[in-house]
Amino acid sequence: MQETLDNEIEKIAQNDEKQKDIFITRWEYVSPASAQKLLQSLTTNTFCTHVSLEWVSHLPYDILSKAIISNTVITTLILRDIELGDNGLKAITKALHYNNTIKYLTLSNIGATNHKFFAKIMGFNAVEEFIISFNYISSSSMLLISEALQSNTSITNLNMYCNSIGVKGAASLGVALSRNNSLKILNISCNQIKNCPQPLLTALSTCFLRTFDFSGNLSNNVDVEKLDDSILANPSIKEATYDTVDIKTSERLQACLSYRQTNDKSSNISI
Repeated sequence: MQETLDNEIEKIAQNDEKQKDIFITRWEYVSPASAQKLLQSLTTNTFCTHVSLEWVSHLPYDILSKAIISNTVITTLILRDIELGDNGLKAITKALHYNNTIKYLTLSNIGATNHKFFAKIMGFNAVEEFIISFNYISSSSMLLISEALQSNTSITNLNMYCNSIGVKGAASLGVALSRNNSLKILNISCNQIKNCPQPLLTALSTCFLRTFDFSGNLSNNVDVEKLDDSILANPSIKEATYDTVDIKTSERLQACLSYRQTNDKSSNISI
């Protein structure tokens, strides 16, 4: 495996135009020398557009940060299940301030607790798809993220699956949704939101979302009815999910959403 990875890294270092994707999982299979060479090569590589690093125990984030600043072709950066920590997240955030080509960013389960850097990344208005799942984001951290989201104009897809924003965090997110015109896809499933706060219900009835995933949160059917009413009032929402083990999205809502999707497809047919 080491030999295979070294060959791939060599292609990247040589700026091989056929090498457009980097996908490395299990960093322990990569020698320290090869790892350093890989990240350094990203500084000058002009063909690789997709970088995915997963299950990394000790990522040389200082070298990666320099690559992010210098590289002008990478559009997708995925850092998942790694020990990036607060210092690593801070370094990556600073680097992203100088990069406007990365549009699809995943920072999932990175071992960082200072979530204010997620809000700073939103403030750069460059990333279009932002996945920050499995990061233990609390309601207090969500306040900062929501404030940044209010003025963000680039993110169309925000995935915060499996965090801990709770009811208060959901309320602050509702305020952000009511003031944000660009977000189209939102996933806040499995976030310990046991009931849907009024600011979120109000925002859902008027916001510009097309897809909303709220599954794995609710604990009573009263909130399902309230969610139904809000989403039914908003013609822009075409997909919505808030199923749990005992609670199912209502038949009337599913019928309405199905009708909206069918009409959308029909209206896009050219004659």
